[in-house]
Amino acid sequence: MDFIFCPICHKQISITAHSCPHCGHPIDEKDKTELKQTAKNVEKIVKRKESMFKFGCFMVILTIVLVGGAFATGNLREVNFIAVAVIFFIGLSLMGAN
Repeated sequence: MDFIFCPICHKQISITAHSCPHCGHPIDEKDKTELKQTAKNVEKIVKRKESMFKFGCFMVILTIVLVGGAFATGNLREVNFIAVAVIFFIGLSLMGAN
């Protein structure tokens, strides 16, 4: 079932509703079309933020693996800590972009 958001109280309502069950605001067909498009835009934004968060988590985990591998093998000279720090902070910033 498709949902839209009431333009007055911003709560989720059914696309088939003729008025908002929460605040009673009447919803006409013109409003339904606009609100349905808005709901689709919100869904796209949420999906994009979720994918950015997942990528940020991947970057942080990659950093942990790189540093952990360097410590485990004793090859600390081979690790470019500046590059690792950049990867780590990019990952953190993407995770916090929500």
